[in-house]
Amino acid sequence: GNDFQLASPFPRNSAYLAKTTPTFIWTPTSNTITYPNRLSTNQLNASTSVAGAVVYSNGGTSVTTNTMLNAGTYQIVASFTPTDTNAYNIPSPITNTLVVNKANQTITFAALADKVVGDANFNLSATNTSGLGVSFASSDSNVVTISESVVTILGKGTSSITASQAGSSNYLAASNVVRALTVKSRFAAWSGTETMTTQSVGLYAIGGASNFVASPERLTGSADGTNLVLVTIVTGK
Repeated sequence: GNDFQLASPFPRNSAYLAKTTPTFIWTPTSNTITYPNRLSTNQLNASTSVAGAVVYSNGGTSVTTNTMLNAGTYQIVASFTPTDTNAYNIPSPITNTLVVNKANQTITFAALADKVVGDANFNLSATNTSGLGVSFASSDSNVVTISESVVTILGKGTSSITASQAGSSNYLAASNVVRALTVKSRFAAWSGTETMTTQSVGLYAIGGASNFVASPERLTGSADGTNLVLVTIVTGK
């Protein structure tokens, strides 16, 4: 007979149970979000058939619900470790693509009050839902110029003031907002005939005067109100 026999690691009459691999499923409800929304259970929603811990990571860095990611495309890896590793194998990790879209931004830029030639410089003001700075530009540098947000008035006319924001790594460019800025002359436009009183002396402020004739009794012509012209008429001589 054979007197040599290997000892069994299992008690006599016991059954050997091999490790099994648990079910591990990860199908995001949504794999697209928009900055600055945070990750939620819509993205991180893996399920398993046994107790254990699911860990999500991006490039080796842990991510969880409430994590905020910058705009971009990410490969998120979900790993699962069963609580009872004696009875269960660790299943293979699952990778899903997550896209974080850039956010829209909106500029609020109120209508501009009319100005008069000679008024002091003033500041433009606009707000933006992203918190990024707003830039300003003038369509007519003969009327006004803009340095950063400071407006300098140069002449009569109307200039379109454009408020813009070009966007960033997390925000799309904002739609421009355009406001008209009208600059009026300090002197009213004039046209017609002024009758002088005999022997009177008059000093007249006439903007952009043209075609006018000063005679002993009357001043005739027109002016567009652009520049100051001083006219003295001495009547009765």
